[in-house]
Amino acid sequence: MSRVIFAIFFLFLVHYEILGNSQSGLDTLIPSKEKQLKDFIRIGKEDPSSYKKLFSSLQKDFSSNNNQVQLFELYDLHTDYLSKIGDYDSLIQTLHTMRGLLSDEKKEGLISIYIRLAFAHDQKFNFDSLIYWQHHVENEVSLNSEYRGMILLLKGLESSYNAAYSKSIEFLLEAAKIFEERNQSANLAKAYQSMAFDFHQMGDFESQEFYLLKQIQIEQALGNSMELIEAYNNLGVSYKKRDSLDRALFYYELANQELTVVKSPFLTAQNLTNRANIFEKLEDYPAAESLFLECEQLSEQHDIAYGVLLSNVNLGNLYRMMKKYSLSEARLNKALSLAKSLKFKKEEALVFERLAWLERDRGAFDAAYDNLSRYYSLNDSLVNESVRNTATELKTKYESEKKENEIIRLSNDKLYQQYIMALMGVFLVMLLFVIYWWRNKNQLIQVKLDLAENLNQVKSEALKLRENDLLQQTMEKVALKDQMQDLVNKIKEGTSNEKIENQVRAIELKQNPWNDLVEKFKLLHPQFIEKLTIAYPQLTQNDLELCSLIKMNLSTKEIGQILRITDQSVRTKKYRLLKKLDLTRETDLATWVNTLEVQEK
Repeated sequence: MSRVIFAIFFLFLVHYEILGNSQSGLDTLIPSKEKQLKDFIRIGKEDPSSYKKLFSSLQKDFSSNNNQVQLFELYDLHTDYLSKIGDYDSLIQTLHTMRGLLSDEKKEGLISIYIRLAFAHDQKFNFDSLIYWQHHVENEVSLNSEYRGMILLLKGLESSYNAAYSKSIEFLLEAAKIFEERNQSANLAKAYQSMAFDFHQMGDFESQEFYLLKQIQIEQALGNSMELIEAYNNLGVSYKKRDSLDRALFYYELANQELTVVKSPFLTAQNLTNRANIFEKLEDYPAAESLFLECEQLSEQHDIAYGVLLSNVNLGNLYRMMKKYSLSEARLNKALSLAKSLKFKKEEALVFERLAWLERDRGAFDAAYDNLSRYYSLNDSLVNESVRNTATELKTKYESEKKENEIIRLSNDKLYQQYIMALMGVFLVMLLFVIYWWRNKNQLIQVKLDLAENLNQVKSEALKLRENDLLQQTMEKVALKDQMQDLVNKIKEGTSNEKIENQVRAIELKQNPWNDLVEKFKLLHPQFIEKLTIAYPQLTQNDLELCSLIKMNLSTKEIGQILRITDQSVRTKKYRLLKKLDLTRETDLATWVNTLEVQEK
């Protein structure tokens, strides 16, 4: 009655304390967490039903008021309690609930939950789940972060599951060093426990004992009864394998002392069986019988059917060794009936083996042979079933892996297709760019060509205009010269005046149309006469004059007027020029002269 009153009082106290801090956030609850946890665990140990009522009431209240901060803290306390009592299924479920309460932005809280999920699955020997959550942690944080020790510890567990015990120990030693530097005792104890397991698997029992004792020292300081019980049992098993029965019994006794605190019927029944087996090996049969009977009674009280079955198997074998054959037969038959009702074939085979031993000791060899045959038959079926289960498991894993590989292949194919499409897109863009560039380049070239053509046309027209102007000026001067000559002739016919005649001749010389023609022609066609002279040094001044006139596209008549010679004389000059140029008579001088200028350019 007093326990119920205390639970109600604690319910009111915790309820008031947490609600009173509803606006202050999660951090304000941390200082009181240790006290609340101890009270939670104490109530759970003393009256589990009161604890469940307390937890359910707070959970319902916080959920209805949408107080997610307080609800998260309540679950956090609850997970510690579940870890203490070893209820890992409920622990995993509660951690997933806590994960749902956290948003993706609260990265630190999620990482902590991932780590705790990994360790919870480790306790349940769920290797795949352990690796899954370990990889979640590694994807979220780097190895050099503040979680380095935890990551190394998880890597050690992974290596241990893969039977890479030496590698596991390397990770665990490094993790233990970090935990020791940071004074993280609970994590350090976990690292020591894992190392002890690895050394046990390697057959190094002395190292196993060394690290188990270091773990026990930490767990005692922390008051972790569950972890102490497990460590004591591990030491007991280790010494039992080495036939150091006194030392094994010593640690089993220490585990039993802790069980008075934890009060776990299942673990207590297990401890009673372990100690009874030691006494049986020491041939202290009364002590072994007492412990087996106590285990049977405890199992019946708490409906632990397997404990009742195993107690009868052990008692049947013990009574056989004590030569109490009737009691042995009764216990073994009871165990056989339980094994069949519970459908435990392995235990049923074990009972047939013990019955065979009993009949052998009695001298009933036919019955012994019959029971032994049943044992081998059941055992073979168990082996075959085990093989089938293993084959089924392997097939399931194969199909799962095949499906996963198919998914990966399809994903890779999809990625490859996307990659090809991306490349085609890039190629298309580049092709369009090249086409656009090529078109612009051609357009630019065409524009340049058009500009050059237009410029050449303008130059040609300007040149033609200048040549026409030059020709007109030259013809005008030819006409002027003719007039001057007429004047001179008239003066000669009239009064002779030597002075006037000399002046007229001077004017005639100044008005030489060829001199002006040459100078202006050079301006219109620079370097023409110079290049022609260099190419054909045999040409005379008259030849160069003729080439220049031809270059101006003058007709034979126009050339004759300028040179004041007949058309036939012009044709004669052209013929002689062809010979000097080593050209045939059929060559058109105008075309040759223009072609020569193009080549020179």
